[in-house]
Amino acid sequence: MAHKEHIQPTTSNRKNHSNDVSSNFRNGIAQEEQQEEEAKEDYYLYHPLIIISMKRHLLHCQHMRDMSTVVWSISLRFASLIMA
Repeated sequence: MAHKEHIQPTTSNRKNHSNDVSSNFRNGIAQEEQQEEEAKEDYYLYHPLIIISMKRHLLHCQHMRDMSTVVWSISLRFASLIMA
């Protein structure tokens, strides 16, 4: 009966595997972020409910500190929803 020799992974094999794992992880994160951006775009383009759209827009503008800019952008958003 032949005895199979156990092959230890080499250092280069381990490094390659580690690089593949981290590369796949980074690619997965980038792909998720891209899908989230596309979902946001679809939300603004196709969602019919004004109230939900306005809440979403407020969250989007949350980082703005100048309230007049926020109010102006909400006014423009509301006008564009009415005109559509």
